[in-house]
Amino acid sequence: MSKIEWTNETWNPIIGCSKVSPGCENCYAETMAKRLATINTTDYYRSVVCERAHVDPSGWNGRTSFIEHQLNKPLKRKKPTMYFVCSMGDLFHESVPFEWIDKIMEVIARSPEHTFQILTKRPGRMLEYFSDERDFASDWSFGDKYLEEAIRFKLGLPLPNVWLGVTAENQEQAIKRVPILLQIPAAVRFVSVEPMLGPVDLTHMDSTSESDPGYNALYCGPDDEGDLQTIIDWVICGGESGHNARPMHPNWVRDLQKQCKDANAPFFFKQWGEWGTRWFDFTTKKPVFKMFDSFLRWTQKDWVHKGDVCLSLDGKICKTGGDLKEAKYPVAIMQKVGKHNTGSMLDDKHYKEFPKGGDK
Repeated sequence: MSKIEWTNETWNPIIGCSKVSPGCENCYAETMAKRLATINTTDYYRSVVCERAHVDPSGWNGRTSFIEHQLNKPLKRKKPTMYFVCSMGDLFHESVPFEWIDKIMEVIARSPEHTFQILTKRPGRMLEYFSDERDFASDWSFGDKYLEEAIRFKLGLPLPNVWLGVTAENQEQAIKRVPILLQIPAAVRFVSVEPMLGPVDLTHMDSTSESDPGYNALYCGPDDEGDLQTIIDWVICGGESGHNARPMHPNWVRDLQKQCKDANAPFFFKQWGEWGTRWFDFTTKKPVFKMFDSFLRWTQKDWVHKGDVCLSLDGKICKTGGDLKEAKYPVAIMQKVGKHNTGSMLDDKHYKEFPKGGDK
């Protein structure tokens, strides 16, 4: 059982990665890979981390590795299971040959009872792969039993048990990645806003300009029964954990949750991460985030304690009076109290929503 709340198990037939955007800075998988490389039973991780990764800050070496003995893991499990594919890398890393991905897609097609969640920071390669007209499905080895799945995949139709997603830690990455994801047919498309490092507006997808609203990646109008239809079927959100974690502004999460609610899109709030609040409502026990709503309030020094961080709405950490004067308000007062203390309650509710039919 995986500790990742939005899946059941991880499946890592391919390992290894490299950093491509700000969300990669404190990569949990890189840290874990460095540790696994020192253990005899998982020493194959040595091939994807730097030679001295266990004693210096180096981590991923940019290479990937195909782990043959992991390939058939889903075929050995009969109980319907949700698998996070390549949690220790990126299936669409530039060093992964399409032939490796073909082998993984064959196992997925042979496992219709399972659900496979594929998350990438490289949607361009994902689009290239699913747009490729190679005749790979005819080479699959399982005969007529899964012929329908082979034909669907060969024709570029989405397999019903494959969810495709992109990571978008801030608006810049959302604008780069989400439009590419929307070009790829999938049973479920999802966006992981984790670690959330800035505000993300999925209703403004083709522009960074406030004067150009762009298009809404969440909402595409009502269906025949009048219910809202979504283009992005699921949104995951979470703060960063680990020693060097960066804080997440509460209003970023609130706004993203509202976007999902307005579009009838399921919203899964995983965690606050290392940074949260030490204040809780005495009656309801819900977390209370205190904020400065103006520069004047800051000058009164309300609530600030040693170790607190003042986080501007635009993501800048305010360290001086000059910073606060130029800040975008409200400025949140964040405390590094540890992941085990911050939990996953947003105001007075836990959001653990899944796409229709996709509950764990």
